[in-house]
Amino acid sequence: MLFVNGSPAPEEGPRISALDRGFTLGDGVFETMRAAGRRVYRWEAHLARLRAGALLLALPIDALDLPALLDDAPARAALPQAVVRLTVSRGVDAGRGVAVPPGLRPTVVVRVLPLAPPPGEPARAIVATTRRDERSPLSRVKSLSYAGSVLARLEAQRRGVDDALLRNTRGTLAGATTSNLFAVLDGTLVTPPVRAGALPGTARAFVLTAAQGLGMPAREVDLRPRDLLAAKEAFLTNAVLGVRPLVAVDGQAIGDGHPGPRTAALRAAWDEAWAAFVAGAS
Repeated sequence: MLFVNGSPAPEEGPRISALDRGFTLGDGVFETMRAAGRRVYRWEAHLARLRAGALLLALPIDALDLPALLDDAPARAALPQAVVRLTVSRGVDAGRGVAVPPGLRPTVVVRVLPLAPPPGEPARAIVATTRRDERSPLSRVKSLSYAGSVLARLEAQRRGVDDALLRNTRGTLAGATTSNLFAVLDGTLVTPPVRAGALPGTARAFVLTAAQGLGMPAREVDLRPRDLLAAKEAFLTNAVLGVRPLVAVDGQAIGDGHPGPRTAALRAAWDEAWAAFVAGAS
């Protein structure tokens, strides 16, 4: 189900202007979240990141009642568990070029889809030729400019794997196309730091907190592709998939080529937290 500026709209046919800067320039931000009933999972974390992106792009979102839109949309879609994508663009601009004229009104689109079961198989990935520019502030927010991730995922599809890992300009890993990356090296859970181009993911933050509660040492460290081949296990995280084991990169197994015990424990922690949230939303 689709909502444009708060009003329900069929998904077929044009529902926003062809002059909207989200379409013409990728000028906007978005969040993809889980929901149960009327409630959005970890909404405060998603809202904080959305605001950070809007502040960076000088998008005027303070007057928008985003919580009300997100309270209403999942319930009206009548889905017990859903994926909710919130997109905010700068709005319709009748001019030309990248200069920002005053007085534009943001466009808000909310799309609600059924939450699909997690993939049954562990992920396999390649290291993409596409790089992520860790020096750009856009690497730290979810802007609509996602062409780099699209290029990397196309490369993964051509090579018959599930995802692609992106290096930054220094050659260290930033993450996957839509996920954060974790590995277990020398008994420590490690993940690329934000300064390396890693998105400050909400599921990433959950895993780091859960690892502490489970007594797992965890650190942010620079990782090179060769480090994954020395890892005992690895996994990917995002807000929709949760924790997904990563068992091979560029055709070479990570660890013994099967999901590891730390991955299983953190996946169980994620699943338990989600189940508790769903129960509270019932």
